[in-house]
Amino acid sequence: MSSRIPSITAAASILFAAACAEIAPTPPAPVHEAARAIAVPAPAVPAEPADPAAFVGRGAREVAEMLGEPRLKRRDPPAELWQYRAKRCALDLFFYAGRDNALTVRHAEVRPREAPFAECLERIRNGGG
Repeated sequence: MSSRIPSITAAASILFAAACAEIAPTPPAPVHEAARAIAVPAPAVPAEPADPAAFVGRGAREVAEMLGEPRLKRRDPPAELWQYRAKRCALDLFFYAGRDNALTVRHAEVRPREAPFAECLERIRNGGG
């Protein structure tokens, strides 16, 4: 048994030295130039409303940026009505203040109801013609 101790000690020393040895990192695989490009998301643009209900949840600033100033603003606490008019239609947006006092659309409708919304919206944006 005494003859085995030096060989076991030698084997343990070799394993210990191997464990402490520095392992060279594997070089990275070459990357094609096109793969290096990083996709950058487009800036957030308010989605085009598909119908009057699409305005619900939008803030006053966002609506004003989309449509400009309304022809009529009427305050009837707790609501505020913004009315946009075109030659053959009108868009009514009813805002209410949230907990942070910011105005948010809670109800929207176009009149007359049978007016095509996209056409009405385009007319409003072009000055009501």
